[in-house]
Amino acid sequence: MLWARLRNCQVGGFKFRRQYSVGAFVIDFYCPELKLVIEVDGASHRKDGIPEYDAERQLFLEAKGITVLRIMNEQVYEDLDTAIGLIRTVIGEMQGVESSSPLYKGGLRGVMQGANHIPVQEVIVLDDSTLGIF
Repeated sequence: MLWARLRNCQVGGFKFRRQYSVGAFVIDFYCPELKLVIEVDGASHRKDGIPEYDAERQLFLEAKGITVLRIMNEQVYEDLDTAIGLIRTVIGEMQGVESSSPLYKGGLRGVMQGANHIPVQEVIVLDDSTLGIF
């Protein structure tokens, strides 16, 4: 689902690669031009040992100057348009462009400063409450 929307430069004109290797890690989606990783995390990412593995991978990617955006699998299946809107917002913020999305108010600058990891629950806000993404 998400790949169908990311492929062929459909999001911001940027090329994304699917199941891309960086070092010993395989990441879900990667845009080399932006150095942006999109990880879609399902229930398996909450199992024993997986959060530690994800943290290790995250540190490795951040050390290479790569920004990591995590979106829950449920969000992709239940509200793909909002997930795509989030990705567009992150890309815009990475380029220094303010978001015009009616779902988004605030900005990512405070979230992005000092860290390349963007926790989704801190990014999209609608009427001062977080949406159903984590």
